[in-house]
Amino acid sequence: MGYYRSSFQLNSITTVTFYATLGDEAFNYICDLTEVNTIAISPENISIFLKYKEKYDLNNVKSVIIFDYTLKSDKTNVELLEKAGLNVYSFSDLIHYDTSISDIKYNTSKPETIFTVCFTSGTTAMPKGVKLNQVNLISEISGLCSGCGYNFGSDDSTICYLPLAHIMERVNTLMILYRGGKIGFVSSADVKSSMLKDIELIKPTYLVAVPRILNTIRQNVFDTFSKIEGGCKKSMVENGLKKKRENFRNNKELKHGWYDSTVFSKVRAKFGGRIKTFITGSAPISQELLEDIKILFSCPVIEAYGLTEVCGGSNSSHYDDLSNTSCGSVISVVRMKLAEVPELNYRSNSMLGSELSPAGQVCLQGSIVFKGYFRNIEATKEAFDEDGWFKTGDVGRIMPGDKGLKIIDRVKEIFKLSQGEYIAPSKLESVYSRSKYVAQICIYGSSLKDFIIAIIIPNKVNCINALKKINKIHVDTKDEDAKLESYYDDSDFHKLIKTDLDDLAKETNLNSLEKPRKLVFTNNEFSVNNGCLTPTMKLVRKKVEAQYEEEIKKG
Repeated sequence: MGYYRSSFQLNSITTVTFYATLGDEAFNYICDLTEVNTIAISPENISIFLKYKEKYDLNNVKSVIIFDYTLKSDKTNVELLEKAGLNVYSFSDLIHYDTSISDIKYNTSKPETIFTVCFTSGTTAMPKGVKLNQVNLISEISGLCSGCGYNFGSDDSTICYLPLAHIMERVNTLMILYRGGKIGFVSSADVKSSMLKDIELIKPTYLVAVPRILNTIRQNVFDTFSKIEGGCKKSMVENGLKKKRENFRNNKELKHGWYDSTVFSKVRAKFGGRIKTFITGSAPISQELLEDIKILFSCPVIEAYGLTEVCGGSNSSHYDDLSNTSCGSVISVVRMKLAEVPELNYRSNSMLGSELSPAGQVCLQGSIVFKGYFRNIEATKEAFDEDGWFKTGDVGRIMPGDKGLKIIDRVKEIFKLSQGEYIAPSKLESVYSRSKYVAQICIYGSSLKDFIIAIIIPNKVNCINALKKINKIHVDTKDEDAKLESYYDDSDFHKLIKTDLDDLAKETNLNSLEKPRKLVFTNNEFSVNNGCLTPTMKLVRKKVEAQYEEEIKKG
């Protein structure tokens, strides 16, 4: 496998990424744009590829490599590929090369050789091909390894579950290979069903986890705790959580000699027993979720920020910083500036409370910045300012006291209400996602309405506990196993969540129009599979709005 991968890197072969969820038009567009001639594909996606081949012909594609090392492909599918005029190779055969051959010659890669064209997930238009060269990737790996404070080494192991086309996962695999560690891959295409078992088996020392996965992990642990019958065990868990939470809030202590050995060692064992840190990024994450993960696993959480255009990560918090108030400073191989966005009132003299907190569009320069969009001169020009700084489109602020960068908004993701006031939904989602009752949230608004709507996937555990406290669910009745959706139209439930969101709005100085007047609850998570999230975990707003069109109309 190492030989097969390094052949591309050594031999000046540029790889192109595809997400299985991109759709047929985007797939055809990328094939046509890049003139790709060989496609590597996993067995479960062969039938989808054959449909695309039949629909668009895909004349440039001559060969298919099937990733069959762990998942064997159906013989019928192989025959169908051959019948379509394609040369078919199995990955398991390709990696068993003849070691006696000594005269292999490479068209050796140079620093400026384009290593990959990594396509963005395309929330509003066709994906753009981000050109990343050898220098970009090695700079990223060395910068992250030295900048986050975690000493990656040969004893480390990790588990890969994100799409391998995802820049975050590509850098993860390269980073651990660079340091001689080990990689385990999830055993099923259905990541949610297999991941927890795979983690227990692979025993990772660190885990790269988007907020949605961290929430799944937390939910799994708390669900286990909730099933413990009353008595000594139940009391020990409750007291352990309470004591560790107090110690963390008062002294930033993550470990407790007694409770770690009696309670939380069992939690860690369920996840392999070796996790030293979590690394998270790609979406806003609540302080409550961060605190719970740190307490449950007695380890730090490193927050990172970046984009495909900068190899995945330009900023990282430090392993020793337990505050998690930002995604940290820029890594050593990049420079950052904040460009004012006056129309959204983000300026260099912006205040956060009574303290100076400069805000503006995050712009980057350095050896990790991409070399332009593939065959898209216009988009490349638009991406850089007159001085050559890459404009990320994200709005960030420097936290008071120079405590790192916090992403608070998107430059273009704004809409106007009927009063003429502009609303920045991603900023509000970042605030409201901190609610303990919210697992996921999407803010909707339009010029036809004078208020905003919050579409919410509730945090099941916290919502049920809150309903118990207001005597909507009675502990002695087994209602606790009732479906939470039976309360979605309950006025008391709406009031409970609305009050918490309003408190967060007040705490962060949001105005009255930035408070949702209507709440829409659903159990259907925003995911890549239903099209509501891109493979890089960004909201696809049009898809979310279409999915909840009827509820929005009633508002």
